[in-house]
Amino acid sequence: MVWRIIDLKKLLVLLTVLLCLCGCTPKHEHTWTEATCEEPRKCSECGETEGEALGHEWVEATCIAPKTCTRCGKTEGEALGHSVPTLSCTEGGKCERCGKEVEALGHLTPNLSCTTGDTCQRCGEEFEPLGHEPGEETKKEIKKATCTEKGSYQLEVYCTR
Repeated sequence: MVWRIIDLKKLLVLLTVLLCLCGCTPKHEHTWTEATCEEPRKCSECGETEGEALGHEWVEATCIAPKTCTRCGKTEGEALGHSVPTLSCTEGGKCERCGKEVEALGHLTPNLSCTTGDTCQRCGEEFEPLGHEPGEETKKEIKKATCTEKGSYQLEVYCTR
């Protein structure tokens, strides 16, 4: 019995040494990827990291673009939009932030048609139906001509709106 306990101890020591030797990988030359705004540089072979992420370099939001990182292009928030105090359906103006001339919004009348009036959803102005705008006459065949009978057609005019 004593003999077996000693053999087991030797075997345990031998296994420990072998595991230590097998678990230790030889050093390699790292192949680093560049650090990004959100991650440090990283070895593409073993995954080891070094240093810290660069961090975003933000440019503040403008009238037409959200806050944007100049390094990676990531955006946060929304564009500010133009600030024109006089802007309405019929009147444009100059943006107080960027100086750009902004056109009038135009009336918002989604149901306005040749036969249906509508009220502007922005300013409340009421609009009468537009009326039809006739296009060119077109022939519509009613009856095809045959060898023994005349055919007939009708002239039709369609609205171009």
